[in-house]
Amino acid sequence: MTKASTPYHQVMSNYYQDDDYVAALLNECLEQGDPEALLIAIREVAKVRKLNISEMALALGLGSSGVYKALSKNGNPRLRTFLGILSQLGCRLKVEALPKVA
Repeated sequence: MTKASTPYHQVMSNYYQDDDYVAALLNECLEQGDPEALLIAIREVAKVRKLNISEMALALGLGSSGVYKALSKNGNPRLRTFLGILSQLGCRLKVEALPKVA
């Protein structure tokens, strides 16, 4: 008898509810230098968490279209918008020094 597998999106939905997992995911995207993957991850987390874009936009002082544009495939959000979106996800950006090359 074969055990039924759990759909991928259902499994990821559970992970996307975990703030530590989300922070690790977004950090990995940043470390890889892949802004497209970063925006995809942010969109997926926001969708799974059912964040209200209108409420997010209001909190960021933007129109809903501004948030949609920032998170779109071709999005290139301003730093203030990006930081605000991270905050809405329960995350923040952290800067650390690079290791010194000998």
